[in-house]
Amino acid sequence: MGAGGLQSTDNNGCALVVIRGTLHLNNGDIMNVSLGEKWNQFVAQKLKTGDYQSASELVRDGLRMLEQRDLQAQRGSVTSFEELQDALLVGIRSGPATAMTKADWNELHAEISSVKKVKG
Repeated sequence: MGAGGLQSTDNNGCALVVIRGTLHLNNGDIMNVSLGEKWNQFVAQKLKTGDYQSASELVRDGLRMLEQRDLQAQRGSVTSFEELQDALLVGIRSGPATAMTKADWNELHAEISSVKKVKG
């Protein structure tokens, strides 16, 4: 491992080596990812503080967060405070509230059911 390299093993026994910003998996699969010095330092700091047990765990968590953000965007969910604020302003500006009808409730239940199916 060269200078600045970092090696860690995840719970599955898969070693992840960060060498000058490149990831090498020892399970036969090779994934080269250029992280750059900023992200190498970030990974090293997260491992040092114990936030993650391995670089592999950190990368998987980051990918899960990205996947979640993409799923929220596909469903039209609010993903930031600014989006929430914009959505609330649209609602406020749409006029006075009206009573929910049976059809409104049915539509809401159908939407909730479809979200549950996506989450599995």
